[in-house]
Amino acid sequence: MCSYKERKSEPSEMMQLDGYTVDYIEVASANLMFGIDLNGGRYFFNAVREGDSIAFACEDENECSLWVMAMYRATGQSHKPAPPVTQDKNSAISKIQGDADKARKHGMEDYISADPCSFDHAALFKVLQNLTLDYRLNDTYASW
Repeated sequence: MCSYKERKSEPSEMMQLDGYTVDYIEVASANLMFGIDLNGGRYFFNAVREGDSIAFACEDENECSLWVMAMYRATGQSHKPAPPVTQDKNSAISKIQGDADKARKHGMEDYISADPCSFDHAALFKVLQNLTLDYRLNDTYASW
């Protein structure tokens, strides 16, 4: 696992996953294990090795599952992690809620719920083009 600073290609921190065991944990278990109220996510998983425990959090259930499976493959552990079973899980409702959470996370819910006919699309396209050009001109990788 690596931690990167913004716009840097070299990692600022690295952690070897050899010897770790990854598994899903529920919020209540995470709060008990670490003794604090955890925030920053709704779905949690951890990596444990010889008394050393590292907790990770995700806002999206699918993202959490992808991280757990990637770490499972990287650690080479024999036990395949199984997601915690929830009683009220309905896949359609869960997907809609997940999409709404993603939109809220990125501040897009006002735009998604707005009437598309009420926008001046030509003006918005001009703003989009200007912002894209500004971004490309300021990006060290794209402006070379």
